[in-house]
Amino acid sequence: MSVLRRFRHLHDIPGLVDVEEGSQDWWLDDSEKTQRIVSDRLRRRSEAWTQSERAVSWALRSYVNNAQHDSHILGHIREGGRFTLTASDEHTEMLAQHGFDAVSKEAHYPFDLVFEGVSFVGWRLREKDGTLRWAPPPQMGELAQWLLDCFIEPERPGVRWAVVFYQWDGRYSRRVLLVEAESLRVVERQRAAWIQYVGGASLPVFDESQTRRRETSLVDPKVLREFLREHGLPHLNPLSGD
Repeated sequence: MSVLRRFRHLHDIPGLVDVEEGSQDWWLDDSEKTQRIVSDRLRRRSEAWTQSERAVSWALRSYVNNAQHDSHILGHIREGGRFTLTASDEHTEMLAQHGFDAVSKEAHYPFDLVFEGVSFVGWRLREKDGTLRWAPPPQMGELAQWLLDCFIEPERPGVRWAVVFYQWDGRYSRRVLLVEAESLRVVERQRAAWIQYVGGASLPVFDESQTRRRETSLVDPKVLREFLREHGLPHLNPLSGD
């Protein structure tokens, strides 16, 4: 039986332990007990993130472990032993918006996370107190926003992965997707979308950004500013901190 089936609370997933939310705003209490709880959760989460990052292949480095924070989850499909999650690449969106002013609700730059040999796919609704309960597969597209993700027990063979995302459905709805599989790979499909939404003339800049993304992700505002400066591109849209 998959260990993922036993998760009943967000705190069962070390990389996703909650250090800010809970019932009655308990984390605002500065008592010694609360400080110990928060400190322990921060330690567990930090250790889990470090282990998760060490387990990631070079190809996946800029696609998981919180590299896609705020990106849109566009869709998902289960076909036998394969599960595919499609999202819009935040790295490419940042370059398109801030370097070329390609801003549009329709402008998504899709990539696929393809899980092979899947033994478990579970959708969960996360309550405000962190409790996880069963939920049906959600709506996707612009209604689903990627927040955090991590690998679980990455030292073991196979892949166990969790992602937390918002489902914008008019009420508090933070969801969790849990996947266990034999392997995981990424399929990059951003180039065709770049040509469609930004244009072919700027492909050399896009291609270089893809080549360098594992070392210099443009999701980092400082890295993005430097990349735009190197290529003589104006900084067209304000970033956080501008």
